[in-house]
Amino acid sequence: MKEFKYKAFFSSVIRPVISKDKDLYLAKASLEQLRGFIPDINPDINYDLLPIAVPLFNVNYFNKNDDGVDTAFALQVYKTFINKFFDLNHKRDLVIGTILSAHITEFGTDKLLTEDDIKDTKEVFNITVGGILWKSINEGLTELIEESNNILDENYDKIKASLEIGFSDFRIVKCPANSRSLSEGTIIDDPKDVEKLSKNLKAFGGTGKLNDGSRVYRLLSGEGLGLGAGITESPAAFLNAIAVPQTETEAIIKQSDITLTILENLQKVDNKLNISSEELATAIERAGKSTNNLEEIISQTNKQDVINDKNLNSRKHMKINDIKDITDELLKEVKASNIVDFVEDKLKIASEQFAKEKKEKETAAQELQRKHDEMIKNHENLQKDLETLKSNLQKLEQEKANREKQEVFSARMASFEDKFELVEEEIAVVGSQIKDLNDEQYKKVEANLHVLLKNKDKQLIAERKKAVKVLEIKASEVVKEETKSAQETIDKAVEASKTITKEIAATSTVQTQSLREKYAKAFNRDQFDITK
Repeated sequence: MKEFKYKAFFSSVIRPVISKDKDLYLAKASLEQLRGFIPDINPDINYDLLPIAVPLFNVNYFNKNDDGVDTAFALQVYKTFINKFFDLNHKRDLVIGTILSAHITEFGTDKLLTEDDIKDTKEVFNITVGGILWKSINEGLTELIEESNNILDENYDKIKASLEIGFSDFRIVKCPANSRSLSEGTIIDDPKDVEKLSKNLKAFGGTGKLNDGSRVYRLLSGEGLGLGAGITESPAAFLNAIAVPQTETEAIIKQSDITLTILENLQKVDNKLNISSEELATAIERAGKSTNNLEEIISQTNKQDVINDKNLNSRKHMKINDIKDITDELLKEVKASNIVDFVEDKLKIASEQFAKEKKEKETAAQELQRKHDEMIKNHENLQKDLETLKSNLQKLEQEKANREKQEVFSARMASFEDKFELVEEEIAVVGSQIKDLNDEQYKKVEANLHVLLKNKDKQLIAERKKAVKVLEIKASEVVKEETKSAQETIDKAVEASKTITKEIAATSTVQTQSLREKYAKAFNRDQFDITK
């Protein structure tokens, strides 16, 4: 098996989600949320298994060992814990269970999150796993874990879980004094600074502190792999509970919260009454089985007092009005019944107060539910209106886009019709070429069409027509001049012929006729090619 250069341990507490000195109802509610990650195993059939759920480690927050992981590293390794072991105190030869699932949960509430919910976050969240412990391997340990979930048990809050993780590299993060949040820290990248600060890390024997009071932590990086988790009593992480299925004691608490009120009052006077832990537990157990019969509790308490004090009958009957009245001197004189009466009165007052507060809370909860339902309904209506507005806006935007598109197309076509003298078929071809083009595409097509249609350019055609007209005028003038010159030549020839005719008239009639015909043919108009 591949060996990693480094290993780190993150511990979590096997207990209800918040500590026992916090609000009990919040503790129970959070515990129920965490129980959602317990494997779906029927403990009545598989009575040799104890299904559990445990938040293994915080992300973006450094633990008590000064080690931490960021979001990217957590996403890389959290699923690698699936099918890994639970052992006892990280002793591989004492494997007692296995991990079956891994989840991303919200810090403080254990609400299920997705990878998309946290992929870019720097806020703290948890990695939670679900699994089973084998009772047949260590039944005493599994019983102890169950007891640690019971707020009434002396072992409550004692059992912890610690994960083991392998990694190939690390980075150093410097944080202000008393801060463990990665978001408040600065990652040290300079190799010289890393080498210098490494000796201050707890993992390498340092104190985790610098001279200026700031803290340095080790941030796991590189390749990582979840190796397993151990049951231990050495906490390192700042985590919520490891949950087990609901115990019988918790069921009793749910049936009657007044049992807890009894416990609190009895604990306050425990030392004054000389009641042992065993006797107190017996009284609480009986209270849980019959919460409507407070007399049984008081009676049992009275009996225990008789057992522990042989001189009870010799004590005086006195009225105790305040717990401060119970002193060591008073206990020597009064009867146990006096204290029982006092406890009974206080329990009655506490019960009435609890019932009142419970009713107020129920009323407030009902009002809150009503407002919540109304808010949900309003939200749904607003959502519908928003969808309608979005749809209308999309239609308007599409119509606007179509309008602008048509306007651009019309303007482009107009520019071609203004510049070129086109017939209907040519206009259709141009339109098909420039339709639906963006500006860059249009510029290229426009340049090509201008080359192809250059002979259709209206200005060029006009200039050609003008040039042709000028040529026609010049040609006409040339023809006139040539015609005039030809006529003058003919006239001169005729006159010359007349003179010659007179001179040779006497010589030969035939010859004169021949010369006349000769000249006439020579200067006939048909002999001239006159062009325009």
